[in-house]
Amino acid sequence: MTQGEVAHIIGHPSPAQVSRWERGERIPSLLYALRLSALYQRLVNDLFFDIFDEERADVFARLRELEQKKIQKCV
Repeated sequence: MTQGEVAHIIGHPSPAQVSRWERGERIPSLLYALRLSALYQRLVNDLFFDIFDEERADVFARLRELEQKKIQKCV
């Protein structure tokens, strides 16, 4: 499928944006991520696993920092 065909099928007006997603320069909105997952018959996590893995690690790191601050306040 061409980028233009993908853009048309998921209802996005710009094949250039599809290209940016493919190159990892941008992340699609949730709406387009869901449409891409339907198009390719894959879970959103499967399509963007690396990105979500990094984001998940960042959230866990921030959660640990918050817990440490709470512990320090109690001491």
